[in-house]
Amino acid sequence: MNDTITQHLKSKNKRGVAKCRFVVSLFIMIYDAIENLAQYAPLLPGLEKAVAFIARKDFSQLPDGCVEIDENRVFANVQTYDTKPIDMRGFEAHRKYADVQIVIGGEGELCGVAMPTEEQTPVTPYDETKDVLFCAPPLCEWFRLTPGFFAIFLPQDAHEPGRQLGEVSKVRKCVVKIRLD
Repeated sequence: MNDTITQHLKSKNKRGVAKCRFVVSLFIMIYDAIENLAQYAPLLPGLEKAVAFIARKDFSQLPDGCVEIDENRVFANVQTYDTKPIDMRGFEAHRKYADVQIVIGGEGELCGVAMPTEEQTPVTPYDETKDVLFCAPPLCEWFRLTPGFFAIFLPQDAHEPGRQLGEVSKVRKCVVKIRLD
């Protein structure tokens, strides 16, 4: 794992509390309160543009679709959908972009995160145009992504978002994609 990320995850904020609210046992991803998102900007070039976009947008006025933030380097996909049952063959992974996922409406969703992508069993071949590979992990962990929190998934983080917390519910979400090269 990147030494800068490791040091940041071990660091404390001004109150002496670990900056990273959630590290999934064996799997690394970032999960924290939305007000702390800017603290992670030094770890991910382009995140500062995502933070500025999120801070100034009234998402209730923004239609579903793609919003360009910095050409093809940083953009947001705003989407509304019904949560679905857990599907262990629906984990996605990316190679070119990191995901910053934020629930902006509804109760939230269950998200899965799994071991590094190279240890996955592919379900579909990698689609370079869409930057997505679907896989079936042998092992994963689940967490709740609710309004007021965010999750950052890097390419090694196979993830399955949009799953039911209980019953099917409508979720509105903003996924900011940040190009990593």
